[in-house]
Amino acid sequence: MESKLKEEIIGRLRVELEHLKMQNNDLEFDRVFSLLQQLEPKETERAPSYGSEVLDPSYGFEQFNQLLKTVLDSIPEAVFWKDANFKFKYGNKKFLQVIGYNSLVDIKGKTDYDLNWPQKQCDHFRADDVHIIKSKKPKTGILEQLTKADGSTIWLRTNKAPIISIGGEVEGIIGFIQDVTESRATKQALKHSEARLKSYFNNATDGIVVLNDNFDICEANEATERITGMQNSQLLNSTLFDLLSMDEYMQGFEAACRTMDVDPVSWEGSVVAPDGHLKFVKLDVIKIEIDHYICFIKDISELKMAVKKAEESNRLKTAFLQNISHEIRTPLNAIIGFSNVLMRGMYDSEEDANHYKQIIHSNSNYLLGLINSVIDLSKIESGQTNLNPQPVKVVPFIANEVLPLIESERIRLKRDEVKILFDTDGVDTNVEMIVDNQRLKQIIINLMQNSLKFTEKGSVKLRIEVILKTMRFTVIDTGIGIPKEQVNRVFHRFYKVQDSSKISQGSGLGLAIVKKLLRVMKGFVEVDSELGKGTVFTVELPMGN
Repeated sequence: MESKLKEEIIGRLRVELEHLKMQNNDLEFDRVFSLLQQLEPKETERAPSYGSEVLDPSYGFEQFNQLLKTVLDSIPEAVFWKDANFKFKYGNKKFLQVIGYNSLVDIKGKTDYDLNWPQKQCDHFRADDVHIIKSKKPKTGILEQLTKADGSTIWLRTNKAPIISIGGEVEGIIGFIQDVTESRATKQALKHSEARLKSYFNNATDGIVVLNDNFDICEANEATERITGMQNSQLLNSTLFDLLSMDEYMQGFEAACRTMDVDPVSWEGSVVAPDGHLKFVKLDVIKIEIDHYICFIKDISELKMAVKKAEESNRLKTAFLQNISHEIRTPLNAIIGFSNVLMRGMYDSEEDANHYKQIIHSNSNYLLGLINSVIDLSKIESGQTNLNPQPVKVVPFIANEVLPLIESERIRLKRDEVKILFDTDGVDTNVEMIVDNQRLKQIIINLMQNSLKFTEKGSVKLRIEVILKTMRFTVIDTGIGIPKEQVNRVFHRFYKVQDSSKISQGSGLGLAIVKKLLRVMKGFVEVDSELGKGTVFTVELPMGN
Protein backbone atom coordinates (compact mmCIF):
# COMPACT_ATOMS: atom_id res chain seq x y z
CA MET A 1 0.00 0.00 0.00
CA GLU A 2 2.82 2.38 0.89
CA SER A 3 4.60 1.58 -2.39
CA LYS A 4 1.49 2.32 -4.39
CA LEU A 5 1.08 5.61 -2.56
CA LYS A 6 4.69 6.53 -3.33
CA GLU A 7 4.23 5.73 -7.00
CA GLU A 8 1.09 7.90 -7.19
CA ILE A 9 2.86 10.80 -5.51
CA ILE A 10 5.96 10.57 -7.70
CA GLY A 11 3.87 10.27 -10.87
CA ARG A 12 1.72 13.25 -10.04
CA LEU A 13 4.77 15.28 -9.02
CA ARG A 14 6.53 14.60 -12.31
CA VAL A 15 3.48 15.66 -14.34
CA GLU A 16 2.98 18.83 -12.34
CA LEU A 17 6.67 19.71 -12.35
CA GLU A 18 6.93 19.22 -16.11
CA HIS A 19 3.98 21.56 -16.54
CA LEU A 20 5.45 24.15 -14.18
CA LYS A 21 8.84 24.01 -15.87
CA MET A 22 7.22 24.73 -19.23
CA GLN A 23 5.51 27.75 -17.69
CA ASN A 24 8.41 29.17 -15.71
CA ASN A 25 11.56 27.84 -17.43
CA ASP A 26 13.37 28.14 -14.10
CA LEU A 27 16.78 26.50 -13.59
CA GLU A 28 15.72 25.70 -10.00
CA PHE A 29 13.59 22.90 -11.44
CA ASP A 30 16.73 21.04 -12.57
CA ARG A 31 17.74 20.58 -8.93
CA VAL A 32 14.23 19.41 -8.04
CA PHE A 33 14.19 16.91 -10.89
CA SER A 34 17.60 15.62 -9.77
CA LEU A 35 16.14 14.94 -6.30
CA LEU A 36 12.99 13.43 -7.79
CA GLN A 37 15.05 11.06 -9.96
CA GLN A 38 16.38 9.46 -6.80
CA LEU A 39 12.80 8.50 -5.93
CA GLU A 40 12.06 6.95 -9.34
CA PRO A 41 11.36 3.14 -9.24
CA LYS A 42 13.87 0.78 -10.83
CA GLU A 43 13.36 -2.51 -12.68
CA THR A 44 13.30 -5.64 -10.51
CA GLU A 45 11.77 -9.02 -10.67
CA ARG A 46 10.04 -8.55 -7.31
CA ALA A 47 6.46 -7.58 -6.84
CA PRO A 48 5.20 -8.31 -10.41
CA SER A 49 1.71 -7.30 -9.37
CA TYR A 50 2.90 -3.68 -9.33
CA GLY A 51 4.03 -3.85 -12.94
CA SER A 52 7.54 -3.85 -14.29
CA GLU A 53 8.71 -1.00 -12.03
CA VAL A 54 8.99 -0.86 -8.25
CA LEU A 55 10.72 1.44 -5.80
CA ASP A 56 14.40 1.24 -5.21
CA PRO A 57 14.69 -1.26 -2.33
CA SER A 58 17.70 0.66 -1.02
CA TYR A 59 15.33 3.29 0.29
CA GLY A 60 13.42 2.77 3.50
CA PHE A 61 10.13 4.44 4.18
CA GLU A 62 11.63 7.12 6.46
CA GLN A 63 14.35 7.91 3.92
CA PHE A 64 11.71 8.15 1.21
CA ASN A 65 9.59 10.51 3.30
CA GLN A 66 12.55 12.74 4.05
CA LEU A 67 13.65 12.96 0.42
CA LEU A 68 10.07 13.48 -0.75
CA LYS A 69 9.66 16.27 1.80
CA THR A 70 12.85 17.86 0.44
CA VAL A 71 11.46 17.66 -3.10
CA LEU A 72 8.05 19.02 -2.16
CA ASP A 73 9.47 21.92 -0.16
CA SER A 74 11.74 22.82 -3.09
CA ILE A 75 9.05 23.33 -5.70
CA PRO A 76 7.23 26.66 -6.19
CA GLU A 77 3.83 24.97 -6.22
CA ALA A 78 1.67 24.25 -3.18
CA VAL A 79 1.05 20.51 -2.69
CA PHE A 80 -1.29 18.72 -0.28
CA TRP A 81 -3.02 15.42 0.11
CA LYS A 82 -5.98 14.23 2.07
CA ASP A 83 -7.19 10.82 3.08
CA ALA A 84 -10.47 9.29 1.99
CA ASN A 85 -12.20 11.04 4.90
CA PHE A 86 -11.11 14.43 3.52
CA LYS A 87 -8.63 15.04 6.34
CA PHE A 88 -5.32 16.68 5.54
CA LYS A 89 -2.37 14.28 5.76
CA TYR A 90 0.29 16.55 4.36
CA GLY A 91 1.02 20.01 2.98
CA ASN A 92 4.38 21.37 1.83
CA LYS A 93 5.84 24.71 2.88
CA LYS A 94 4.30 26.53 -0.06
CA PHE A 95 0.85 25.15 0.74
CA LEU A 96 1.08 26.26 4.37
CA GLN A 97 2.26 29.68 3.23
CA VAL A 98 -0.63 30.05 0.74
CA ILE A 99 -3.38 29.11 3.22
CA GLY A 100 -1.85 31.17 6.04
CA TYR A 101 -0.65 28.52 8.50
CA ASN A 102 2.80 28.13 10.04
CA SER A 103 3.07 24.41 10.70
CA LEU A 104 1.80 21.11 9.32
CA VAL A 105 0.62 20.32 12.85
CA ASP A 106 -1.98 23.10 12.48
CA ILE A 107 -3.77 21.30 9.64
CA LYS A 108 -2.88 17.60 9.89
CA GLY A 109 -5.91 15.45 10.65
CA LYS A 110 -8.30 18.33 10.04
CA THR A 111 -10.87 18.87 7.28
CA ASP A 112 -11.53 22.10 5.38
CA TYR A 113 -14.36 22.86 7.80
CA ASP A 114 -11.94 22.76 10.76
CA LEU A 115 -9.72 25.52 9.36
CA ASN A 116 -11.98 28.50 9.95
CA TRP A 117 -12.69 28.94 6.27
CA PRO A 118 -16.08 30.25 5.11
CA GLN A 119 -18.81 27.59 4.96
CA LYS A 120 -19.57 28.30 1.30
CA GLN A 121 -15.97 27.80 0.27
CA CYS A 122 -15.64 24.60 2.30
CA ASP A 123 -18.81 23.27 0.64
CA HIS A 124 -17.24 23.99 -2.74
CA PHE A 125 -13.96 22.24 -1.83
CA ARG A 126 -15.85 19.23 -0.41
CA ALA A 127 -18.03 18.94 -3.54
CA ASP A 128 -14.92 18.72 -5.73
CA ASP A 129 -13.33 16.13 -3.43
CA VAL A 130 -16.45 13.97 -3.39
CA HIS A 131 -16.68 14.12 -7.17
CA ILE A 132 -13.03 13.08 -7.58
CA ILE A 133 -13.37 10.16 -5.15
CA LYS A 134 -16.59 8.92 -6.75
CA SER A 135 -15.42 9.32 -10.34
CA LYS A 136 -11.82 8.22 -9.62
CA LYS A 137 -10.79 10.88 -12.14
CA PRO A 138 -8.67 14.01 -11.70
CA LYS A 139 -10.09 17.51 -11.95
CA THR A 140 -7.81 20.21 -13.29
CA GLY A 141 -7.76 23.95 -13.85
CA ILE A 142 -10.13 24.72 -10.97
CA LEU A 143 -10.23 28.51 -10.43
CA GLU A 144 -11.44 29.23 -6.91
CA GLN A 145 -11.30 31.74 -4.10
CA LEU A 146 -10.00 31.17 -0.60
CA THR A 147 -10.69 33.50 2.31
CA LYS A 148 -7.96 32.89 4.87
CA ALA A 149 -8.27 33.04 8.63
CA ASP A 150 -6.97 36.62 8.66
CA GLY A 151 -9.82 37.68 6.34
CA SER A 152 -7.71 38.20 3.21
CA THR A 153 -8.93 36.61 -0.02
CA ILE A 154 -6.76 34.96 -2.64
CA TRP A 155 -7.39 33.26 -5.99
CA LEU A 156 -6.15 29.71 -6.56
CA ARG A 157 -5.78 27.49 -9.59
CA THR A 158 -6.03 23.89 -8.38
CA ASN A 159 -5.41 20.46 -9.89
CA LYS A 160 -6.70 17.48 -7.87
CA ALA A 161 -6.35 13.76 -8.51
CA PRO A 162 -7.38 10.58 -6.66
CA ILE A 163 -4.79 8.31 -4.98
CA ILE A 164 -5.91 4.78 -5.86
CA SER A 165 -4.79 1.60 -4.04
CA ILE A 166 -3.77 -1.71 -5.65
CA GLY A 167 -7.30 -2.93 -5.05
CA GLY A 168 -8.73 0.02 -6.96
CA GLU A 169 -10.02 1.87 -3.89
CA VAL A 170 -9.49 5.60 -3.49
CA GLU A 171 -7.25 6.20 -0.50
CA GLY A 172 -7.13 9.95 -0.74
CA ILE A 173 -6.67 13.01 -2.89
CA ILE A 174 -3.50 14.79 -3.94
CA GLY A 175 -3.74 18.44 -4.87
CA PHE A 176 -1.46 20.98 -6.53
CA ILE A 177 -2.22 24.66 -6.01
CA GLN A 178 -0.93 27.86 -7.58
CA ASP A 179 -1.66 31.24 -6.04
CA VAL A 180 -2.82 33.23 -9.07
CA THR A 181 -4.01 36.31 -7.19
CA GLU A 182 -1.35 38.62 -8.64
CA SER A 183 -1.44 37.16 -12.14
CA ARG A 184 -5.25 37.31 -12.12
CA ALA A 185 -5.13 40.95 -10.96
CA THR A 186 -2.59 41.68 -13.69
CA LYS A 187 -4.78 40.01 -16.29
CA GLN A 188 -7.84 41.87 -15.03
CA ALA A 189 -5.94 45.15 -15.13
CA LEU A 190 -4.74 44.31 -18.63
CA LYS A 191 -8.29 43.41 -19.64
CA HIS A 192 -9.63 46.69 -18.25
CA SER A 193 -6.79 48.57 -19.91
CA GLU A 194 -7.59 46.91 -23.23
CA ALA A 195 -11.27 47.77 -22.75
CA ARG A 196 -10.38 51.41 -22.05
CA LEU A 197 -8.09 51.54 -25.06
CA LYS A 198 -10.82 49.97 -27.18
CA SER A 199 -13.27 52.56 -25.89
CA TYR A 200 -10.81 55.38 -26.63
CA PHE A 201 -10.20 53.86 -30.06
CA ASN A 202 -13.88 53.64 -30.96
CA ASN A 203 -14.94 56.94 -29.38
CA ALA A 204 -12.01 59.07 -30.52
CA THR A 205 -13.05 62.13 -32.53
CA ASP A 206 -10.10 61.59 -34.87
CA GLY A 207 -9.81 58.63 -37.20
CA ILE A 208 -7.40 55.87 -36.14
CA VAL A 209 -6.31 53.00 -38.37
CA VAL A 210 -3.91 50.14 -37.69
CA LEU A 211 -1.79 49.15 -40.69
CA ASN A 212 0.38 46.16 -41.57
CA ASP A 213 3.77 46.40 -43.26
CA ASN A 214 2.10 46.80 -46.66
CA PHE A 215 -0.06 49.62 -45.25
CA ASP A 216 -3.21 47.53 -45.60
CA ILE A 217 -5.84 48.65 -43.09
CA CYS A 218 -6.21 45.97 -40.38
CA GLU A 219 -8.49 47.91 -38.05
CA ALA A 220 -10.34 51.23 -38.25
CA ASN A 221 -12.42 53.13 -35.71
CA GLU A 222 -15.83 54.73 -36.19
CA ALA A 223 -14.37 58.20 -36.70
CA THR A 224 -12.47 56.90 -39.74
CA GLU A 225 -15.77 55.67 -41.20
CA ARG A 226 -17.31 59.10 -40.60
CA ILE A 227 -14.39 61.03 -42.11
CA THR A 228 -13.93 58.84 -45.17
CA GLY A 229 -17.62 58.03 -45.71
CA MET A 230 -16.67 54.35 -46.05
CA GLN A 231 -18.03 51.36 -44.16
CA ASN A 232 -15.70 49.28 -42.02
CA SER A 233 -15.81 46.38 -44.48
CA GLN A 234 -14.70 48.74 -47.26
CA LEU A 235 -11.87 50.13 -45.15
CA LEU A 236 -10.57 46.67 -44.29
CA ASN A 237 -10.25 45.93 -48.02
CA SER A 238 -8.20 49.08 -48.66
CA THR A 239 -4.71 50.40 -48.14
CA LEU A 240 -4.11 53.74 -46.46
CA PHE A 241 -3.22 55.27 -49.81
CA ASP A 242 -6.49 54.11 -51.40
CA LEU A 243 -8.28 56.63 -49.16
CA LEU A 244 -6.34 59.65 -50.34
CA SER A 245 -6.87 61.92 -53.33
CA MET A 246 -4.01 61.69 -55.79
CA ASP A 247 -1.94 64.85 -56.04
CA GLU A 248 1.64 65.83 -56.69
CA TYR A 249 2.57 65.39 -53.02
CA MET A 250 0.79 62.09 -52.26
CA GLN A 251 3.42 59.91 -53.93
CA GLY A 252 6.10 61.57 -51.82
CA PHE A 253 4.03 60.86 -48.69
CA GLU A 254 3.70 57.18 -49.65
CA ALA A 255 7.45 56.91 -50.29
CA ALA A 256 8.18 58.55 -46.91
CA CYS A 257 5.87 56.09 -45.14
CA ARG A 258 7.43 53.05 -46.79
CA THR A 259 10.95 54.15 -45.79
CA MET A 260 9.95 55.31 -42.30
CA ASP A 261 12.32 54.51 -39.46
CA VAL A 262 11.56 56.14 -36.10
CA ASP A 263 10.22 59.61 -36.76
CA PRO A 264 6.51 59.86 -37.67
CA VAL A 265 5.44 61.01 -41.12
CA SER A 266 2.81 63.74 -41.50
CA TRP A 267 0.79 64.82 -44.52
CA GLU A 268 -2.09 67.14 -45.32
CA GLY A 269 -4.36 66.34 -48.23
CA SER A 270 -7.89 65.28 -49.01
CA VAL A 271 -10.04 62.19 -49.07
CA VAL A 272 -12.94 61.66 -51.42
CA ALA A 273 -15.92 59.75 -50.02
CA PRO A 274 -17.77 57.26 -52.26
CA ASP A 275 -20.50 59.90 -52.71
CA GLY A 276 -17.92 62.34 -54.09
CA HIS A 277 -17.80 64.51 -50.95
CA LEU A 278 -14.33 65.98 -50.39
CA LYS A 279 -12.77 66.39 -46.95
CA PHE A 280 -9.41 67.82 -46.00
CA VAL A 281 -7.39 65.71 -43.57
CA LYS A 282 -4.12 65.69 -41.67
CA LEU A 283 -2.41 62.30 -41.33
CA ASP A 284 0.25 61.30 -38.80
CA VAL A 285 1.73 57.83 -39.36
CA ILE A 286 3.77 56.21 -36.57
CA LYS A 287 5.68 52.94 -36.64
CA ILE A 288 4.68 50.92 -33.57
CA GLU A 289 6.28 47.55 -34.45
CA ILE A 290 8.56 46.19 -37.13
CA ASP A 291 5.60 45.29 -39.30
CA HIS A 292 2.79 47.48 -37.97
CA TYR A 293 1.91 51.16 -38.11
CA ILE A 294 -0.79 53.36 -36.65
CA CYS A 295 -2.23 56.35 -38.49
CA PHE A 296 -4.18 59.22 -36.94
CA ILE A 297 -6.58 60.96 -39.34
CA LYS A 298 -7.78 64.42 -38.35
CA ASP A 299 -10.59 66.11 -40.25
CA ILE A 300 -9.32 69.65 -40.87
CA SER A 301 -12.06 70.67 -43.31
CA GLU A 302 -13.49 73.23 -40.88
CA LEU A 303 -10.00 74.51 -40.11
CA LYS A 304 -9.29 74.86 -43.82
CA MET A 305 -12.57 76.69 -44.28
CA ALA A 306 -11.79 78.93 -41.31
CA VAL A 307 -8.36 79.75 -42.77
CA LYS A 308 -9.96 80.38 -46.14
CA LYS A 309 -12.57 82.64 -44.54
CA ALA A 310 -9.87 84.45 -42.58
CA GLU A 311 -7.88 84.99 -45.76
CA GLU A 312 -11.01 86.15 -47.57
CA SER A 313 -11.87 88.42 -44.64
CA ASN A 314 -8.38 89.85 -44.72
CA ARG A 315 -8.66 90.38 -48.48
CA LEU A 316 -12.06 92.06 -48.07
CA LYS A 317 -10.68 94.22 -45.27
CA THR A 318 -7.82 95.32 -47.50
CA ALA A 319 -10.23 96.00 -50.38
CA PHE A 320 -12.55 97.86 -48.00
CA LEU A 321 -9.74 100.09 -46.76
CA GLN A 322 -8.63 100.78 -50.30
CA ASN A 323 -12.16 101.62 -51.38
CA ILE A 324 -13.03 103.71 -48.36
CA SER A 325 -9.76 105.65 -48.58
CA HIS A 326 -10.54 106.43 -52.23
CA GLU A 327 -14.14 107.40 -51.45
CA ILE A 328 -13.02 109.65 -48.59
CA ARG A 329 -10.06 111.19 -50.42
CA THR A 330 -12.15 112.43 -53.38
CA PRO A 331 -14.59 114.67 -51.45
CA LEU A 332 -11.86 115.73 -49.02
CA ASN A 333 -9.70 116.93 -51.90
CA ALA A 334 -12.63 118.99 -53.18
CA ILE A 335 -13.37 120.44 -49.74
CA ILE A 336 -9.74 121.31 -48.99
CA GLY A 337 -9.01 122.58 -52.49
CA PHE A 338 -11.97 124.91 -52.79
CA SER A 339 -11.57 126.04 -49.16
CA ASN A 340 -8.05 127.17 -50.01
CA VAL A 341 -9.37 128.97 -53.09
CA LEU A 342 -11.90 130.85 -50.96
CA MET A 343 -9.42 131.60 -48.16
CA ARG A 344 -6.91 133.09 -50.60
CA GLY A 345 -9.56 135.03 -52.53
CA MET A 346 -8.65 133.24 -55.74
CA TYR A 347 -11.97 133.81 -57.49
CA ASP A 348 -13.16 136.36 -60.02
CA SER A 349 -16.66 137.00 -58.83
CA GLU A 350 -19.10 136.44 -56.00
CA GLU A 351 -20.91 134.01 -58.26
CA ASP A 352 -17.74 131.88 -58.51
CA ALA A 353 -17.35 132.00 -54.72
CA ASN A 354 -20.88 130.81 -54.18
CA HIS A 355 -20.30 127.99 -56.68
CA TYR A 356 -17.20 126.89 -54.77
CA LYS A 357 -19.13 127.04 -51.48
CA GLN A 358 -21.80 124.85 -53.03
CA ILE A 359 -19.14 122.31 -54.06
CA ILE A 360 -17.75 122.28 -50.50
CA HIS A 361 -21.25 121.87 -49.04
CA SER A 362 -22.15 119.09 -51.47
CA ASN A 363 -18.94 117.14 -50.80
CA SER A 364 -19.31 117.63 -47.05
CA ASN A 365 -22.79 116.13 -47.20
CA TYR A 366 -21.49 113.30 -49.36
CA LEU A 367 -18.67 112.63 -46.91
CA LEU A 368 -21.07 112.66 -43.94
CA GLY A 369 -23.40 110.29 -45.75
CA LEU A 370 -20.47 107.99 -46.58
CA ILE A 371 -19.32 107.87 -42.96
CA ASN A 372 -22.88 107.22 -41.75
CA SER A 373 -23.23 104.42 -44.30
CA VAL A 374 -19.96 102.80 -43.21
CA ILE A 375 -21.00 102.96 -39.56
CA ASP A 376 -24.45 101.60 -40.40
CA LEU A 377 -23.02 98.73 -42.43
CA SER A 378 -20.53 97.91 -39.71
CA LYS A 379 -23.28 97.70 -37.09
CA ILE A 380 -25.41 95.46 -39.29
CA GLU A 381 -22.52 93.08 -40.05
CA SER A 382 -21.48 92.88 -36.39
CA GLY A 383 -25.04 92.08 -35.25
CA GLN A 384 -25.45 95.36 -33.37
CA THR A 385 -28.52 96.52 -35.30
CA ASN A 386 -31.44 97.12 -32.96
CA LEU A 387 -34.88 97.00 -34.56
CA ASN A 388 -37.88 98.82 -33.16
CA PRO A 389 -40.91 97.16 -34.78
CA GLN A 390 -44.23 98.94 -34.42
CA PRO A 391 -47.53 99.15 -36.31
CA VAL A 392 -47.17 101.27 -39.46
CA LYS A 393 -49.91 102.27 -41.90
CA VAL A 394 -47.88 101.68 -45.02
CA VAL A 395 -49.65 103.87 -47.63
CA PRO A 396 -49.76 107.13 -45.65
CA PHE A 397 -46.29 106.47 -44.20
CA ILE A 398 -44.73 106.28 -47.67
CA ALA A 399 -46.76 109.22 -48.97
CA ASN A 400 -45.83 111.48 -46.07
CA GLU A 401 -42.35 110.28 -44.98
CA VAL A 402 -40.67 108.84 -48.07
CA LEU A 403 -41.93 110.45 -51.26
CA PRO A 404 -41.19 114.06 -50.21
CA LEU A 405 -37.55 113.13 -49.65
CA ILE A 406 -37.37 111.38 -53.02
CA GLU A 407 -38.89 114.46 -54.67
CA SER A 408 -36.19 116.61 -53.05
CA GLU A 409 -33.54 114.21 -54.33
CA ARG A 410 -35.00 114.41 -57.84
CA ILE A 411 -34.72 118.18 -57.75
CA ARG A 412 -31.16 118.05 -56.37
CA LEU A 413 -30.09 115.68 -59.14
CA LYS A 414 -31.87 117.90 -61.69
CA ARG A 415 -33.95 115.05 -63.04
CA ASP A 416 -36.54 117.36 -64.60
CA GLU A 417 -37.65 114.75 -67.11
CA VAL A 418 -38.18 112.02 -64.50
CA LYS A 419 -41.52 111.46 -62.76
CA ILE A 420 -41.87 109.94 -59.30
CA LEU A 421 -44.86 107.56 -59.27
CA PHE A 422 -46.55 105.74 -56.39
CA ASP A 423 -48.77 102.76 -57.21
CA THR A 424 -50.71 101.33 -54.27
CA ASP A 425 -52.26 98.59 -56.43
CA GLY A 426 -55.52 98.86 -54.50
CA VAL A 427 -53.89 98.49 -51.07
CA ASP A 428 -56.18 100.05 -48.44
CA THR A 429 -54.80 103.12 -46.72
CA ASN A 430 -55.46 101.51 -43.34
CA VAL A 431 -53.38 98.38 -44.01
CA GLU A 432 -50.72 98.04 -41.31
CA MET A 433 -47.53 96.03 -40.94
CA ILE A 434 -45.35 95.53 -37.91
CA VAL A 435 -41.97 96.93 -38.91
CA ASP A 436 -39.17 99.28 -37.87
CA ASN A 437 -40.42 102.32 -39.79
CA GLN A 438 -37.02 104.05 -39.91
CA ARG A 439 -35.36 100.97 -41.41
CA LEU A 440 -38.21 100.55 -43.90
CA LYS A 441 -37.81 104.22 -44.85
CA GLN A 442 -34.04 103.73 -45.27
CA ILE A 443 -34.51 100.70 -47.55
CA ILE A 444 -37.04 102.38 -49.86
CA ILE A 445 -35.08 105.65 -50.05
CA ASN A 446 -31.83 103.81 -50.89
CA LEU A 447 -33.54 101.88 -53.70
CA MET A 448 -35.32 104.93 -55.17
CA GLN A 449 -32.23 107.15 -54.88
CA ASN A 450 -30.24 104.49 -56.69
CA SER A 451 -32.84 104.45 -59.49
CA LEU A 452 -32.84 108.27 -59.75
CA LYS A 453 -29.07 108.37 -60.20
CA PHE A 454 -29.25 106.19 -63.31
CA THR A 455 -32.51 107.49 -64.78
CA GLU A 456 -32.51 110.74 -66.81
CA LYS A 457 -35.85 110.31 -68.59
CA GLY A 458 -39.04 108.48 -67.86
CA SER A 459 -40.03 107.51 -64.33
CA VAL A 460 -39.13 105.93 -61.03
CA LYS A 461 -42.13 104.10 -59.68
CA LEU A 462 -42.78 102.57 -56.26
CA ARG A 463 -45.47 99.92 -56.23
CA ILE A 464 -46.76 98.18 -53.09
CA GLU A 465 -48.77 94.94 -52.90
CA VAL A 466 -50.10 92.66 -50.19
CA ILE A 467 -49.43 88.98 -50.94
CA LEU A 468 -50.82 86.71 -48.23
CA LYS A 469 -48.94 87.81 -45.10
CA THR A 470 -46.19 89.58 -47.01
CA MET A 471 -45.83 93.19 -48.11
CA ARG A 472 -44.09 93.59 -51.46
CA PHE A 473 -42.33 96.83 -52.46
CA THR A 474 -41.25 97.15 -56.09
CA VAL A 475 -39.06 99.98 -57.41
CA ILE A 476 -39.23 100.22 -61.22
CA ASP A 477 -37.15 102.67 -63.24
CA THR A 478 -36.63 103.44 -66.91
CA GLY A 479 -32.95 104.13 -66.52
CA ILE A 480 -29.83 102.81 -68.20
CA GLY A 481 -30.20 99.30 -66.84
CA ILE A 482 -27.47 96.99 -65.57
CA PRO A 483 -25.23 94.82 -67.80
CA LYS A 484 -26.09 91.15 -67.37
CA GLU A 485 -22.63 90.28 -66.06
CA GLN A 486 -22.92 92.95 -63.35
CA VAL A 487 -26.40 92.14 -62.00
CA ASN A 488 -25.19 89.67 -59.35
CA ARG A 489 -22.64 92.14 -58.04
CA VAL A 490 -24.81 95.19 -57.36
CA PHE A 491 -25.26 94.26 -53.68
CA HIS A 492 -21.51 94.02 -53.04
CA ARG A 493 -19.90 96.68 -50.91
CA PHE A 494 -18.49 99.65 -52.87
CA TYR A 495 -19.64 98.16 -56.14
CA LYS A 496 -20.83 100.71 -58.69
CA VAL A 497 -22.48 100.00 -62.02
CA GLN A 498 -20.08 101.14 -64.71
CA ASP A 499 -21.65 103.66 -67.05
CA SER A 500 -19.33 104.76 -69.83
CA SER A 501 -21.32 107.97 -70.36
CA LYS A 502 -20.56 109.42 -66.93
CA ILE A 503 -18.57 109.02 -63.76
CA SER A 504 -20.15 106.47 -61.39
CA GLN A 505 -22.18 108.12 -58.67
CA GLY A 506 -22.60 107.33 -54.98
CA SER A 507 -20.52 105.39 -52.44
CA GLY A 508 -21.50 101.91 -53.55
CA LEU A 509 -22.79 101.05 -50.05
CA GLY A 510 -26.52 101.77 -50.36
CA LEU A 511 -27.58 98.47 -51.96
CA ALA A 512 -25.24 96.47 -49.69
CA ILE A 513 -26.97 98.04 -46.67
CA VAL A 514 -30.41 97.25 -48.15
CA LYS A 515 -29.61 93.55 -48.55
CA LYS A 516 -28.05 93.14 -45.12
CA LEU A 517 -30.85 95.07 -43.41
CA LEU A 518 -33.49 92.91 -45.07
CA ARG A 519 -31.73 89.78 -43.88
CA VAL A 520 -31.93 91.08 -40.30
CA MET A 521 -35.61 91.94 -40.84
CA LYS A 522 -36.35 88.44 -42.26
CA GLY A 523 -37.01 89.78 -45.72
CA PHE A 524 -35.21 89.65 -49.06
CA VAL A 525 -34.48 91.68 -52.19
CA GLU A 526 -34.18 90.66 -55.84
CA VAL A 527 -33.07 92.57 -58.92
CA ASP A 528 -33.98 92.19 -62.57
CA SER A 529 -32.59 94.46 -65.25
CA GLU A 530 -32.30 94.91 -68.99
CA LEU A 531 -29.55 97.08 -70.37
CA GLY A 532 -30.93 100.27 -71.93
CA LYS A 533 -34.48 99.68 -70.66
CA GLY A 534 -34.39 99.88 -66.87
CA THR A 535 -34.17 98.00 -63.61
CA VAL A 536 -36.64 96.44 -61.17
CA PHE A 537 -35.87 95.94 -57.48
CA THR A 538 -38.33 93.76 -55.54
CA VAL A 539 -38.43 93.69 -51.74
CA GLU A 540 -40.62 91.44 -49.60
CA LEU A 541 -41.12 91.76 -45.86
CA PRO A 542 -43.36 89.85 -43.45
CA MET A 543 -46.30 91.97 -42.31
CA GLY A 544 -46.09 90.65 -38.77
CA ASN A 545 -49.01 89.78 -36.48
